[in-house]
Amino acid sequence: DEIKHFEEFQKEYMGEVEKAKKKFEEEWDLTSIELKYSENDYIYKVMSKLEELRGRQSEKIKARRCRSSARRRRQKASSSSMPKRIRILT
Repeated sequence: DEIKHFEEFQKEYMGEVEKAKKKFEEEWDLTSIELKYSENDYIYKVMSKLEELRGRQSEKIKARRCRSSARRRRQKASSSSMPKRIRILT
């Protein structure tokens, strides 16, 4: 009995869904709307943007490495040019 009730409820529900779908299609004529980008074009643009961001990130990493190695060279040069104090034991 419950199964029969469920099947009737399901049939009514699906009928209402179809009615709502038809009403929506009548009120909103979507056939005249032209898509600006195709799916492939959209994917291409997203991938291009990711490549651009990846390139910027690698440039930042290279610049950071260059600055840190230059800093180490300066520190090494300044420490080697400083006279070392020698303690003379008497």
